[in-house]
Formats: sequence, C-alpha cells, structure tokens
Amino acid sequence: MGEHSKHTKRIKVKITNTEISNSFIKIKAQNAISDEYFALMDLKSIYKSADDITNEDIKLSDQIYISRLDLDNYARCRVAEMNDYNSIATIELIDSCCKIKINYNQLRILPKSSSLYKIPSISKEYIIAELIVSKEYDDYRQKFVKFHELIVNKYLEMEILNENRAGKYVQLYSFDASIVHDLIPNHPTLKTILKRIHLPEQMSLLLEQFNNDSCQASPEIALKPSNSSDMLSFSSLDQFPINETHEVRISSYVNGPKLFYVQSTKAFQKYQEFHINLQKIDLHPLRSRPKVSDICLAFLDSNNVQRVEIMETNGNIFIVRLIDHGIEQVVKFKDLHVMPDNILSQKPFAWKFALHGIDKLNNLNKSEIAFYFQFITNNKRLLLITTSGSADTTTKCSLFDGSNDILEMLNAWDPHTLRYPKQITLTNSHKIKIVFAESPKLFYVNICEALNTHSALFEEFSNFNGCNYRMLAANSACYVTVNNKKWRGCFEKRTSSSICQIKLVDIGITEDFSSKEIKVMVDKFTNVPPLAYKCCLFEYKNENFDKKVLKTFIMKCKQYQTFNMNIIDYDGEIYYVALENDSEQNISDELLSSTIQSDSITQSKEAIVDQNNKSTAHSENQPQTSSESYESSPKQQQSTPSTTYEDWTYDERKEYGENSLWEDSSHENSLQDFDCNGIITSIISPNDFTIQCSKKIPEVKQMLSELQVAAPTECLLTEFVNTTFCIAMNPFSMEWCRSIIIDADITDENTFVIVRDVDNGQIFSVENLNELKRASFLFMIKPHYGIRCGLPITIKRNIDDEAMRLFVEMCSNKEIRYKIIAMNEFISVCDILVNEKSITDTLVELDVAIKLKYLPNDIVYVPFIKNLTEFYVHLERETQLVKNINHYAQKYEQIPLKAPVEGMTVMAKSTKFKRWYRGKVLSIDVEKVKVKYMDFGDSEMLTKADLGMMDEHCFLKQLPLAHRCSFNLQSDLNPDSSKAVEEFKKIVDNGFNKLYLRMIEPKLNRSVVALHLEDETNILQELIKLCDKLDNKDESISFDSKISNSTASSESF
Repeated sequence: MGEHSKHTKRIKVKITNTEISNSFIKIKAQNAISDEYFALMDLKSIYKSADDITNEDIKLSDQIYISRLDLDNYARCRVAEMNDYNSIATIELIDSCCKIKINYNQLRILPKSSSLYKIPSISKEYIIAELIVSKEYDDYRQKFVKFHELIVNKYLEMEILNENRAGKYVQLYSFDASIVHDLIPNHPTLKTILKRIHLPEQMSLLLEQFNNDSCQASPEIALKPSNSSDMLSFSSLDQFPINETHEVRISSYVNGPKLFYVQSTKAFQKYQEFHINLQKIDLHPLRSRPKVSDICLAFLDSNNVQRVEIMETNGNIFIVRLIDHGIEQVVKFKDLHVMPDNILSQKPFAWKFALHGIDKLNNLNKSEIAFYFQFITNNKRLLLITTSGSADTTTKCSLFDGSNDILEMLNAWDPHTLRYPKQITLTNSHKIKIVFAESPKLFYVNICEALNTHSALFEEFSNFNGCNYRMLAANSACYVTVNNKKWRGCFEKRTSSSICQIKLVDIGITEDFSSKEIKVMVDKFTNVPPLAYKCCLFEYKNENFDKKVLKTFIMKCKQYQTFNMNIIDYDGEIYYVALENDSEQNISDELLSSTIQSDSITQSKEAIVDQNNKSTAHSENQPQTSSESYESSPKQQQSTPSTTYEDWTYDERKEYGENSLWEDSSHENSLQDFDCNGIITSIISPNDFTIQCSKKIPEVKQMLSELQVAAPTECLLTEFVNTTFCIAMNPFSMEWCRSIIIDADITDENTFVIVRDVDNGQIFSVENLNELKRASFLFMIKPHYGIRCGLPITIKRNIDDEAMRLFVEMCSNKEIRYKIIAMNEFISVCDILVNEKSITDTLVELDVAIKLKYLPNDIVYVPFIKNLTEFYVHLERETQLVKNINHYAQKYEQIPLKAPVEGMTVMAKSTKFKRWYRGKVLSIDVEKVKVKYMDFGDSEMLTKADLGMMDEHCFLKQLPLAHRCSFNLQSDLNPDSSKAVEEFKKIVDNGFNKLYLRMIEPKLNRSVVALHLEDETNILQELIKLCDKLDNKDESISFDSKISNSTASSESF
C-alpha cells in the first residue's frame, strides 16, 4: 500500500460522516488547509455579533443560519423542520452533510452580505480504497459504528490513489504516518466485518454498480421498506367528511393548533384489536437502509410494535413517525422491520389536522398559542367538524370542548391578566410551618391545614409545564423553577433588561430571575391564594433585637418542624403573633433567656471596643480599628506609617498602598499554596468555585472578627463602579464581609448592586445601600483568602446539571486537597483530591467531562519539533527528573519482551544513539514496531530485539515528561513550512536554549502556547515575519542574535 504515496500528495482533512454504500465505505471529508475551511472560523465572531433570534425569524427556506453546536463549534446550516411548541428545529449542516435537532436560541441568521453565505459546502465525498464491508453478520451495521467513531470528527491525512466515474478512492493516515487500515487487524470488532480488497477489483465493481444504478438491483437486498406513496390513497376526508361532527381525541401535538393528529373514539376498539394482532406477527429485519418517507414496522419495546414512517436519518439513528399516533420517536436500524402487505393495506388510525382560523389570532405569539392549545385539549374527548381540505394541503377543522369553541377559548385567553386573589385574614390559632425567617420582626409561615387541603392541586402543579412570558405586567402570576421544584410567583419589577424580581408567594421571599426562567401560569393554579403569611413576634413589634437574639431565633426555626401560632394583632399587612413549640413553650421566652445569658459577654465586648477606640489613631473620615490587627502583624506595626492614608507622601503611597489597593490577591495566595488542604466555600460550577486554605482559616476568623467591630463606623459607599472594593453585609451569614462589586444598577427606581465576597466567593445582591461601606486601607491590604478555582475539564454538552450534582456530592462539606496546575486571568486551574482520589479523573471516568491539557507558565526547553502545530517541551522544574530517568535507563538490563501490544509502555533502544529510553508502542508491523519516546516526543521504527519490558523502578512509573504543544496559528503560515520549522529548530538549539512559555488555551491532547525569548520576543510572530520576507524574496533575515546564550540543564536527546 505504501507504493501509492510516492507520486501523490497527502492533504490534511477532517472527516465529518461515513456511510456503507453497497458494501463499500464512503466518507465525507473537509480539506482542513483550504482557504474556505479557515474562512469558516469567522462564524464564531459573526454569531456573537448577531442579534438574538425569535420564533418568527426561523423559516423553512433557503435562508442560511449559524448554529452553535457547543462552546467553540459553530456551523452553517439550513432549517429542514421546525416545531414551535418546544422550540426545536431540525437543521441540515451544510458543511457536515448530516441532520441534527437543535434549540431555536442556538441559531443566528447569517447575513447575505457575508462572504461565507456564498461559499458552497466544503465537504466532499470519497471512497475508502481497498476496504469492503462483510455482511455475513446481521449486526454488521452496529459493529461498523466503531469505525465511524474511530475517524469521524478527527483530523487525518488523506491521499487520493485513483478515481473513476464512481468517485475518488483514498487512503487515510494518522499524523504519525500510520495507515488507518493497519489498525483494523488488531481491532477486536472491526476485523470481523472489514476485509481487504484489491484496488482494481474495487474500482471495477463500483463502476459497474454506478453504471447499473445497483442501489436498487443488488441481489442481496431482498427485504426492503415500502414507500409512503402506498398509503396516499387514504384520505382524512374519507374518514371525516366535511361538515360532519365526530368525537375525537388528540393523540399528538406537532406544531400546536397548526398541525396535530387525532384519533376517532369510535375506532378505538378496532385499533386495540389491530394493535394486539400486530404484536403477534413474525418480524423480518430490513436488509437495506430505508429512505425518508419509507414505511416499515418498528420494534419499540416488548409488546409494542408500531407502523412507522421514516422522517429523518442520521447514520444508524432514525427519527420515525408512528402512523397510528402521529408521535415522533427515535429508533435504531436494528429495530426496523419489513411491513407485510396486509398490514400496509390497513387505514391509519391517526389523522392530520389544523385548526381553522388559527392564523387570525393576533394577541398571542406562537409558543403561547401552542402551550394553551395543548393545555385545554390534552386527554379530552372533543367534537371535530371538518371545514375544508384537499389531497395537497392539511385538512382544517373546528374543535369544541362540549359547547366551548376551542378557537374562541384561545382568543379569549390572556396570560397577562392573571392575578392572585387577596390574602384571607386569619382569626384563629393555627398549626404552622415557618418557611422563611429573616428575623423575629419578619418571617413567613404556611398554614398546615391549607397545605393538606391543596396538596393534590400542588402535586398536579409540579407536573405542569408553561411557556415563557412574552411581556410581564405588574402583579402578573407566573412560576419559576428552583432546584428542580416549581414555585408560584408574582412579578414585582424589572431590575435590568434581562433580570426581574419575582416574589415567591408561597414562601414569601423575593428573588431575581432571568426573563427566560419565568413561565406562564393558568387560572387553575392562581385561584388558590398565596400560602405564605407575613408575621412578626408580638414582643418585638416595637422592640429592637441584638445579634444573639437573631441567631437564636434562626436556630429555633430550624430546630422545630411545626409551631402553634396565636394571632394577637393585624395591621393589614403583618400578623403579630405568639409562637409555641410542641411542648407549649413560648419562643419569645427562649429568646429573652438567651439575651440575659449573653449580657456579660456583650458588656465585655463593649469594653474591648471602648479600649480600641482610645488606642487606635483615627480621623473624622477614617474608621476605628481594633488594636489586635496591629499586634497580629509585627512587621506591619513596624513598617506602616501611623498617620492616615490621605496624609502619606507620594513615595509612601507608592510603597505601601497603590500597588495592592485594587489588585485581586487570590492568585498570589494560590501561588503560595501550590499544594495544600482546604475547604470549598462556594460553588458556581466545576469550572468556577472558591477554596479557603485550611492553614489560613485562623487568619480569616481573626480578620472577620476585627471587621465586625470596625464596619459599623465606616463611611457609606458612594461610588458603585465594577471592581470597587467595599464592605458589605452578607445575607447568608448576617455578618460584614470584604467584597468587590461585580454589577450595579443605581437609578431613581432601582437599587441593585451585586457583590462577590473575596474571602469565600459567595455572590449576593444588596438592595439597602446602608449595607455597603467603604473599606479602610488596613482591610484592603490583607490578602484575599478565597482562591477562585476551576477544574481542568470541559463539561460535555447538555449534562451541566448532572456534572454539577456529582461535583457537589463529592466535594461539599469535606476537607479537600488541591493542587494548582495553571493560572488564568481570573481563575486558578487546580485539581482536587478527596481521600487521595482525583475529582477530575472521577468526572472523566463517569463520562460527564473531558480533561484538558494545561501547562504552567514556566521556563521550558524544546527537545523535538515535528512542525509548528506539534512540538514537545520540557518544563525547567522537571529537567532534573528527566536526567534521573535517563541516567537510570542507561543501566537498564534488558528483560525480553515477547509480544508487544499497542499502547504498551516499554524500554526502547534508540538506533541513532544506542541508548535506552522510555517509549510507548504506537503500531506493530510484521518485523518492526513503531515506538514514541515518551520523554522527547520523537518516534522511530525498531525491531522487537530493541524492545524490553519495563521494570518496577519508581522513576519509570512517571507520566511522560515531553509535553505536546502547538502554536496558536491564525495566519496563512503553513504549519509544515520547512523554512519556519528550520528557523524554529535554530532557536531552540536542540533543546539547550531557554524559552519562556505562556499558556493560551488547553486542548484535549495538547496545549496551545506562546513561546518567548528572554527579551520577550514572540517566536511565532518572528517566524511569520521571516517567512513573509523570504516569500517576497527580500534578503534573508535570521534572529539568531536575539537568542539568549544562557545554558540549560536539560539533557539533549
């Protein structure tokens, strides 16, 4: 096979799809070095700059859209089908030649003025040479999926061996020059179905099939599906004549009232008999791949065989419509069977209709119409009157629920007029549950009797699904979902363009929600009044309380499940009550006793504060601070000027203040704590959480105790700019904390500030500006104890919630060990170990995440260069380890290796240097074995005599020390350019020259980096300039003079 490569050129391609065509394998491939391929990289920037799309913007036409498939994967597409009810569109990827389903909000319109609009599909069809699929096994298609997974979405090298009218015949190579064919004999699954065939014989067979159109005449395709035209003779007008009334039930909602399927209730008995007989017939699997609109039988599960029509195909997966229900389902090829003629001749039991007059509704949008139509018709017996229809259009009808016209009910429904009834005044004693407690002066309760009365209604509400609100009006009823539980809400006000304040009426609290999270309610669930009653303990109606009372009250609310509540007074808004626990003990008495017990503690604290006020220097605008803060830091006491910050000279400010005023010191903290124990204090996602180092916790407690004393005397904050450092009242702990503003919206109508606690990472909103204070310099210069971190992973698409759940279960409320791997601009990338087990590895093993390759910003040496997108580096911190391993390897006494296996780690003797190194087996030929040297990146073909078994020395168990890297090529520079590679090799000086690495982006098996010389010269930019000048035939310029003459300690290969 290698003889073909002597005269033909290989090109880099990306495989996008595969299919079996008459026992031969056809692939779709993109030229990964073409101008069109690189031009499509601009789709991401066009997508982000485009306006959000609405349901009305999506049309079944030749309009080209941009779809966001995942975080960094954008593609051109056309809309093939749309479903306004669940906002899901079936799209055809122009450059991948396949169909997928996607949400409307992941689409953007590609402007016709863009140059990308006119580029044709960059995927071309090729035939894999010298391979044929053996069909002796019935499950050959399932086994072929392994080959599909092996090459699809991979970058390979492709060589065109020959071509004729049937197509181009190609050979595929991986980038280490191994032929994909060579992987098959050692693959346990593929070797049973993929066989070799000589290229001339293959070309002759395909040409003959092409000329005879043998896709229809192949002798081995004996069982094939029927075409849907076989059922076109059946018309809904025959079953439901115009102007006649029929009792029906809607069996499937495809596009709201614009397209749905009905079953006649009179034919229900006949359908049951037909369905029972259908389960008894003998099934014969299809031998040929069905096409769109073909009719066949589908085995969905035990005792459920259905007649289906093929709607979409995608490899081994088919989307089918159940002919007797109208529902769409996903099935595999192995579940499709031949439909006998006697089954095919039976009329469908589900008929397609559209509601007459639906286009005249103007007060609702599409999603609201589809939602309410399903809500008022689902599982109901309806009266249907056919109004019009023909063979070419969907039959239209009128529907009635008893005497109520469904169209009139849709026209009368307005989700924006829904209101809750007024709260009922309570007069008696009640058994209650406290659902939210802010203080003894404000808490919310639920009446246990009301909860029991409406339990069935709320059980039904938990299964209710509404559509998104188009426009919220004041006091509109709605619902939101929090932690997978639905809560009734009432719209209060909009705090920003996309954030709204919703009062959760059954627990009393008011929270901010995104507009996309707020869903429409219906009258059925708004007739019940709000279940949360606003209360205050009568003893505290006109009395203040201290912090001890607040903590005791919160603790009692958590301690007791229920209370007996007696209403003493009511002012039209708040119920003033007395609470008793199950032992008939008054809660107010318990709060009073806790206050008396803490009097001595309170007096001692006041004495300390008075003493601190006398001993601490302060001015009118400068806060008073505890002297303990000076005693805890002798160095600060000696070196910090005793005057206020405003009185310092310019030099003093420069030395003590301005270098660290606004700088986030959490990164500095994390560098000092490279490997340490800690606790996770807040979690936003597995890629954004906050850790406190265990050894710093006493410092945190000391700082917070000082802050509680100093904060009340601080001046109010007057500037609300992002990144402003301040002191804020944390609503979770009810204590003052050091914070940074991350968002603010201060207007005459709104007061909305979001801050992040720099010591534990919690994010919360502040509405009362009295709870925001200026931070004194003494608190600003202390390090930020919250280390903002993220795992070195990317979460797989559509399983963010599952990954979050697993991460919280493994890490929450546990002491963890963390290792800082790399530093991003705001987040430290780290791995977390719980009981010495890596959380990163666990999430990867559970198949919810993909591990990324991170390298620290460090001094490196480059021992091997293949091209600009594949070279290997040694970290300076690991050079001694490389030396130790290589030194030990030279003393290696060979242990014979009888049968090497792909992927095995071995000892390999270099033919060039006659020395032993660690290696990994890449491929095995008849006589030779291809080995990659783990600590250098180079690869070589060796005889089996040059391989030895790895012994148990601890050095040899180290992970590979050659880290694969790539430049961030965004120019026309060819990564395989001999000029650029030669100049790059001069710079690295065979691995002796010291370079500086800066991490840009992690990838699955490599790191995208930038390399710099000691004078901060960017190597990639210099290579681009050099190649441009050489291409323009200017005089050759080298920058050897810029290369540092520094010596390196790493050992050359």
